[in-house]
Amino acid sequence: MTNRLPARRQRGFSIIAVLALFALAGSLFTVWARDALQQRQRTQLSHQRVQAEWLATSALGRAAALRTDNPEYDGEQWELDRQQLGQPYAAEVAISLEPNDAPTTIKVVVRLTLNADRRLQVTRTAPLAQTNPSPQSGDP
Repeated sequence: MTNRLPARRQRGFSIIAVLALFALAGSLFTVWARDALQQRQRTQLSHQRVQAEWLATSALGRAAALRTDNPEYDGEQWELDRQQLGQPYAAEVAISLEPNDAPTTIKVVVRLTLNADRRLQVTRTAPLAQTNPSPQSGDP
């Protein structure tokens, strides 16, 4: 005597096993997709931070050069639209010089407008290098 299950019952177990495998595969795919999306968002944020750092570094150099050429220079503000940046976000750069400190401090604030409710801000400060005037020809 064999203990075989009826064919109908075997098909039922097979269907349950296949459904369980589909559920497991769907769960694994969902976890993988969520992790991939989070990694993409982290990569985008890292790229945006690097962009803001480059803008801040450039603004510090610009401020130092302009102040060297013009002692009255006390800062400026400029905006870069999406097209100028070649990115899906705009940027605003504010440069100010704080003469109350010794030496004068350059302060740069970079704001990236990523979307309606997400913004990224980077602030950098640096002391303004004091240049010594070169002696005139003929001075001892």
